[in-house]
Amino acid sequence: MKKAVCISIFNHYDNRVLFAEKFLAGKGYEVTYIASDFDHYEKAKYKIERDNVVQVRGKPYYKNISVKRLYSHHDSAKECYRVLEEIKPDLIYTLVPPNSQSKVVAKYKKKHRDTIVLMDLFDLWPETFPSLKNNIALRAGFYLWRNVRDASLEYADYIITECGLYRRVLEAQLSDKKSKILHLCKTDYGRRAVTHIDTSPLNICYLGSINNIIDIDAIIALLTEMAKYRPLILHIIGGGENTQRLTDLAESESIRIEYYGIVYDEAKKHEIMDKCAFALNILKDSVCIGLTMKSVDYFEAGLPIINNLSSDTAWIIDKYGAGFNINSDYEKAARKIMACDEKKLLTMRYSTRRAFEEMFSEKIYNERFEEIFEELGL
Repeated sequence: MKKAVCISIFNHYDNRVLFAEKFLAGKGYEVTYIASDFDHYEKAKYKIERDNVVQVRGKPYYKNISVKRLYSHHDSAKECYRVLEEIKPDLIYTLVPPNSQSKVVAKYKKKHRDTIVLMDLFDLWPETFPSLKNNIALRAGFYLWRNVRDASLEYADYIITECGLYRRVLEAQLSDKKSKILHLCKTDYGRRAVTHIDTSPLNICYLGSINNIIDIDAIIALLTEMAKYRPLILHIIGGGENTQRLTDLAESESIRIEYYGIVYDEAKKHEIMDKCAFALNILKDSVCIGLTMKSVDYFEAGLPIINNLSSDTAWIIDKYGAGFNINSDYEKAARKIMACDEKKLLTMRYSTRRAFEEMFSEKIYNERFEEIFEELGL
């Protein structure tokens, strides 16, 4: 039986690798999943209880921007190389970042030329890091870090990008490579019959990490303008280092907060999102992100999005009428958003759900992965 290895040091299994693994298994591959034994989000050791999993050593680190983090990724990547040499797979599918992982897979490919290598650019680091204009030393370090990834792309048989923005940013590196946009995919938990949406108070959802790339000031500025029309409740599902700042600022503007913490149960998440009129996808304008995982959760839930990202997300929202794309004119944005009546909100819910079915469903994902295999002659 042919052997395939899927690698994600950050354990992006449910929101990325799961679907690649299922596709490869359907093609007759015996699939092994390699992940670190250190959880990037919880900052703690953990164990995956599945038979086909190999967890490599991940040295602990506690700050996302730190030398220890880079060393931890480097060490895990070296362990991945050892496991690859033991398995000797016919095909490797690896998520990037970390950039050190792409370097190790490239090293393996140089030695084992017959192995098919698929590099999935799930994020771009350091490009996703907020503006570096005022930190010359950090810019220089990040330039070297980026080059580790870019030099490794030469050894990929096929390069997958999570969104069109990444493809455009790396246009020069991808010019002579086989590549394709393979948008995020999510398990379809089914359309729910939402027949009523409260408009006063208006319920707004925020899902996901509250970290240094989220534009909290923009969120508060927008919600403050919206609250001039009628009361708001901000429902927060998630957490992070800036949670307290977000909740404090919202409450200072008399915006009521319902905080649920991190919720893993999909039924519970949908129960919260079903009562909301809109969801927030507001990031700092200096980051290089075309599509977020939270936005795909919103699309799957049929929850219209208030979005400030350009590129893929903005295009999809415009195409389907799945929410509002906004800029820094928060007064104008609030006026448009708050003009929606219940009928309009229900129509937007239907449109948002349709966007999921036509862009992010497992059916669409498999069709695009099949095209990759055809181009590779597999």
